[in-house]
Amino acid sequence: MTSPVSGALRLLGAIRLSRHRGDADPTTSPDRQEAAILTGAALPDIRGEVIGWAKDLDVSAIKLSPFERPALGAWLRSDRVNEFDGIMWSRLDRAVRSMADLHTLAQWATTHRKLLVFVSGPGGGAMKLDMRAGPLDPIPHLIVTILAFAAQMEAQAITERIKETKAYMRQSGRWGGGMYPYHLIPVRHGVGWKLADNPETMPILEEILKRALRGDSKASIADYLNQQGYPSPRDYRHENLGRTCTAPIMGRVEEIGELEGIGKGLTIRPEAEGDPVRVRLFPVHAQWAVEVGDHVTEGQRLTLPILWNGKTIRDMLSDRVLLGETTLAGKPVLGPDGMPVKRADPVMSREDWARLQAVIKEAGGSHEGNGGASNRTTGASLMLDIGFCALCGEKLNFRAQAKTYANPYTYAYYNCRSAWGQLKRQTKEERCPAKAMVSDAVEALAEKILMHHIGDEQVLIEVPVARESHKEELEAATAALIDLTERTIGKPEAVQAIYRGQISALEVKVAELAAMPDLEERVDFRETGKTYRQLWEVSDRQDRRRLLMESGVRVEARRVMVGSPRPGQRRTDTGAGVSLGLFQRPERYGDAAVELILEDGVQVAVYLPTDLRKRAGGRGIPLRYDVLTLF
Repeated sequence: MTSPVSGALRLLGAIRLSRHRGDADPTTSPDRQEAAILTGAALPDIRGEVIGWAKDLDVSAIKLSPFERPALGAWLRSDRVNEFDGIMWSRLDRAVRSMADLHTLAQWATTHRKLLVFVSGPGGGAMKLDMRAGPLDPIPHLIVTILAFAAQMEAQAITERIKETKAYMRQSGRWGGGMYPYHLIPVRHGVGWKLADNPETMPILEEILKRALRGDSKASIADYLNQQGYPSPRDYRHENLGRTCTAPIMGRVEEIGELEGIGKGLTIRPEAEGDPVRVRLFPVHAQWAVEVGDHVTEGQRLTLPILWNGKTIRDMLSDRVLLGETTLAGKPVLGPDGMPVKRADPVMSREDWARLQAVIKEAGGSHEGNGGASNRTTGASLMLDIGFCALCGEKLNFRAQAKTYANPYTYAYYNCRSAWGQLKRQTKEERCPAKAMVSDAVEALAEKILMHHIGDEQVLIEVPVARESHKEELEAATAALIDLTERTIGKPEAVQAIYRGQISALEVKVAELAAMPDLEERVDFRETGKTYRQLWEVSDRQDRRRLLMESGVRVEARRVMVGSPRPGQRRTDTGAGVSLGLFQRPERYGDAAVELILEDGVQVAVYLPTDLRKRAGGRGIPLRYDVLTLF
């Protein structure tokens, strides 16, 4: 059981650190633990020789037992158990943090006849738990029980202190450390810290809010941010804390993979003389931006950026920190006055917050009046979810066909999706007889009608106002008042005086909330100061479509045959005149279009919602429906 060379005990040095980010980490704790173990092994009453090391860096003793740790766990397996006589740690808390883990470790040491040594024990000197006598010696087991109890009580006390501190910080609106929202940054405030606007990231959040409020999808917002190279919240946080993987030296990447003691990482061989340097991958799901053999310079980033995605955008837009409120598990933290505790300055008003949440809720749902609309905002045609077939009422779909021979040209068309066979469970005979129309002709006629009727009208933005109910606030304030009142029962006058001011404030708050009426959900309109023509002229195709969608515009179009049909070709109408199919249109449009135009074989009718049509000064043109045998 001793070293065959020196006759000393064969000891395994075990090192653990809860947080670590590779060789670039400035901490000296691993080196100090190693020095302490080497010093302890040379003590006269131990006379050991360290024959190997188990270095578990960035490993929590609370989360992982000794047998679950990458490095130490490998040594504790049966195939390596005979390579050492004992394990040595610098302190007990480097080994375990719970009674269960220490008992399991002691049972393992008893079974395998091992020595457990802690260089710095409870009294300051080295403590040795000799389990080599097996279960016959009860003294080490008694010591283990006492130490395990003390270690677990200390861990629980630390946890409780942290919880109490965080609860106090939340109630006072102060920042107590940890993660913070993307648009905020910790700043000194008196004796503590608070969160203030971050000048680097606040403009990015404002851009996100602007695009979300105008109806952009979460995916398109994420794509835009990635294209602009804006750092995602996780990437920005890691870079700000200096936790991004960077090359500590200049050299060449020698190895990438699982490295003993640190897990996923890479090794850099310096160009000058010296030992290779290992860098741990952080975060663990990141992807390397370099390959084996690549040359790297000191300070060069080694991982790819963590990109924006739809979930990140959704989480940011749903966080009540935009209102400046402190939250716990997604719900506002209420102060002694029954009102949400302020964590930072609000980014938006409650009116805009209600509108934003309505936009998020409707994302992916249907657009009123144009049933089943998509929230696609990139690469969409102008008529997507706006244009409909004048014969059957189905949506118009867009199709482009490129001509590559002779003079290259792209032909773009709109047609009824029924006519193109894009409806499920519809036979060929049941398809709509509509024919494809040149997209430019449809869009030009629709623009002509719109600019004539509403081009000079000011664009109004619908602002949904959420139902205002004070029931939850009233219940919270009442509960807080009851709680404070109960706390004063039987307490000395000095204690009651402390609570008296809070109770008075709560009584006033309860009375105010009880007197406030509940308001039903409604929709208001906000002026933009811009006309439809002004916005149309400066907008691209996607912004124009968004303007039409938000205004509730509906376009119905069909191709009208001029002259007699060719042999084998079906007639699409009863002649070359105006003709519409019989189908149910949404109620918001009434039974009239503002105008119908028939030019160059294309018929286009534009419908406006009732409120917009009245603002345009007309009641619309009643249409005469011709009865057609279409199917």
